[in-house]
Amino acid sequence: MDLDNIEKIAEKHYTDLPYHNFEHALKVKEYAIRLIDRCKKNGIKVNEEIIIIAALFHDAGYEEVKENKEQHSCKIMESELKKLNCSIKKINEVKNTIMATEKDYKLTTSEQKILRASDLSGFMASYQEFKTASDRIIEEFKILYPEKKFPIKKWTELVESYLIPEIKLTKDYKKDNFHGKAKENIQRFLKENKDNFI
Repeated sequence: MDLDNIEKIAEKHYTDLPYHNFEHALKVKEYAIRLIDRCKKNGIKVNEEIIIIAALFHDAGYEEVKENKEQHSCKIMESELKKLNCSIKKINEVKNTIMATEKDYKLTTSEQKILRASDLSGFMASYQEFKTASDRIIEEFKILYPEKKFPIKKWTELVESYLIPEIKLTKDYKKDNFHGKAKENIQRFLKENKDNFI
């Protein structure tokens, strides 16, 4: 498939939200490509095309619904890929990969694990990157839910719940210290925002 064309199609389904925008989708795609390359070097077979398409569409239409956002993104992706005469098999594989970004979804494939890790990669980066991402999520929450106060404690608990499945694709996962870095960032963020808990 023409992935450049798919990228242009996916972009149309994103708005200029502070965090869940097309820039985020591209960052997820870039991180996913790094993990794909690592898998290849370690002899782990993954479907690169499925992962890239899933990364591009995983937050499509984010602003359009309040719940079941992953399923909504899947519907958008399915509609667009059908127009390109994509097979049902491939559409379902992309769908199953996008669903890996849903909090309680059980990760069973390498493609799902790569997308989940890539979507969370900003939280295990430097603290400055973590804080920037967090500030954008808070700003976005105010846009989407203007009548509510951002629940910082609940949000950090949600991030931690996304980290529950330990993703071990290659031997290098220990060097990443993915969970350790993310938890350090969360604890520092909570400490700095202790007066804002609700």
